Amino acid sequence: MKKMKYNKKHETSFAVGMFASIELIQNKPEIVVGVYYSSKIKMNDNVKNLFAFCKTHGIPLLERTNFVQSVAGKENVFIISEFKKYTCTLEKDNHVVLVNPSDMGNLGTIIRTSLGFDIKN
Repeated sequence: MKKMKYNKKHETSFAVGMFASIELIQNKPEIVVGVYYSSKIKMNDNVKNLFAFCKTHGIPLLERTNFVQSVAGKENVFIISEFKKYTCTLEKDNHVVLVNPSDMGNLGTIIRTSLGFDIKN
């Protein structure tokens, strides 16, 4: 299946994967439009907790296997969260700025490395 291209003109974007979805929903549940999951997902405590959190916050939870694969572009991603784009102000601190990152694997490594150096923005 062909990966869906990101369009910066859209009013929403996606958090791809379980970790990103949990972080988004725990920190900004008010901007989450919906959580989409694949029928291939394995039920475990993390998934059950995520589903329960969605229910508590009135976040739509929809099985959309093909959509999840088209956004993620991988077969091992089972959760996608759609959220409304927003703006915020940055704290006066060290920051990492990424321009047009193209590989989600590299992005995860960059974020983990930044946290290792105590850069949280």
